[in-house]
Amino acid sequence: MGYTHGYSAKRLQHMKRLIATAIASLTLGAIPAVAGVPQSESINEGKWQKVDENWLIDTQDVEVKRDQIRFWVERMATGEEIGSTQAYTSWKGKLRVRCSDFNSRIDPEGINGYGMPIIVRGRWSKIKPSSFAYQLASNFCYLTKTPGYTPEPIEYTWQRILTAEIKKQLTPE
Repeated sequence: MGYTHGYSAKRLQHMKRLIATAIASLTLGAIPAVAGVPQSESINEGKWQKVDENWLIDTQDVEVKRDQIRFWVERMATGEEIGSTQAYTSWKGKLRVRCSDFNSRIDPEGINGYGMPIIVRGRWSKIKPSSFAYQLASNFCYLTKTPGYTPEPIEYTWQRILTAEIKKQLTPE
């Protein structure tokens, strides 16, 4: 019989498991996790691209009709917004920019009474400088040939991919 300090065998077994778990947690916590997500779905290289801490944008599902551009976006709440009761701060849906009069409309996804996804049609409103629509109008409205817009420097992958996709739609085959 070993030196047990008066602890029962069951208690010692429990303590050993607890210590092993703690050591494993500390050791494995230092190893970066690598997810098995396909590269095509990665937020750095896939269809959905991370714009900033609040926004993701679908770089493949964009539509241009005359002076309007429709984007699929997802807004994620951050910091104090999480759990806010003031407004819906996290949502996914369509963000439309109407370049001719500098207006935008948000059409978020919702759920109907049968649990089916629906798109809730929003109202057109003037674009404010602090809105994500402002950034989209600034980057892409020049492509619609609406007077007054000029190209912005392309700094990010999502801008490059969306610019190419919009140009492809506007170029007759």
